[in-house]
Amino acid sequence: MAQKGRGMGCACLFDMKKRCREGGHLNRNGNRTWLLSGLNTLADLAAASMLWTLCSLPVVTAGLASAALYHTVELSVVQGRGRVASTFLRSLRESWRGALTAGLASLLTGGAACFGIYLCLSDPGGVPLLPLAGCGVLLLFWPAAQIYLYPLIGHFVLDARQVLELVAQLIVLHPLKSAGLTALWLCVAACAVWYPPLLMILPAGFTYLASRIYTPLFFRYIRVPSEGQANPPVETGS
Repeated sequence: MAQKGRGMGCACLFDMKKRCREGGHLNRNGNRTWLLSGLNTLADLAAASMLWTLCSLPVVTAGLASAALYHTVELSVVQGRGRVASTFLRSLRESWRGALTAGLASLLTGGAACFGIYLCLSDPGGVPLLPLAGCGVLLLFWPAAQIYLYPLIGHFVLDARQVLELVAQLIVLHPLKSAGLTALWLCVAACAVWYPPLLMILPAGFTYLASRIYTPLFFRYIRVPSEGQANPPVETGS
């Protein structure tokens, strides 16, 4: 029954989105009113959030779902190109290898940092400051790395070295924006833990808001060739 109810919820959201798009409620200039446009955006964000939540249930696939979520929000919600479900699923197919590898590496890195801090604090011979500081710095930068890592994998054609270089550049050269995004990310995570039903809107809502900050940063460091070129590689530069 739970699965059936979830499916009916998805159908209702997609139906609401369709009515917002195709309904005849137009203003005098022939454009959708801001209210209908807002409802359409909320329906898109809710649908994308539900897809992210379902695909993140195995935990190890959360990175892959996050990569697909940014790509979907940027194309379907912001630019209005394609439907949410088809864009999300297509992104999963195209970026699964890199995103899954990055997700596993990220989980291991975060777990190792937490375990290292635990070992340092429980050392009976005293707290080793240098290892503790190293693990603390690693854990401090870990959330910001997550915020930048998966959008780069899901939306751009970059190799592993280019992605890691860009993540490091963004964290080091834009510390205030990275700190603000990390604080927002932690608030969203805390709200989701406190009230899990918020997962029906928070993932895509956070991505929509945060992307207004980091998408311009991406294009400051990534040179995207013109559309006339056939499948050209994306170049990076400082």
